[in-house]
Amino acid sequence: MLKQYKDKLILTNPGQFIGGITEKNILHHPPVARNDHLMDLCFRARRHLPQVRQH
Repeated sequence: MLKQYKDKLILTNPGQFIGGITEKNILHHPPVARNDHLMDLCFRARRHLPQVRQH
C-alpha cells in the first residue's frame, strides 16, 4: 500500500513473506522484490531525494 502525505510517502506491504524469507531469516536473507518496477523507482528516487530512507 502506498500512502502519500504532504511531506512523505509511506510504502507498506500487508502480505506474506516471499522467496524463502521467514521470520527467522529476514535479517540475513538477500532482498527479494515482488515488483521490480516499484523497486527500480525506489532506488532511483533515493538518488534524487535526500530524505528517502528504509524503515
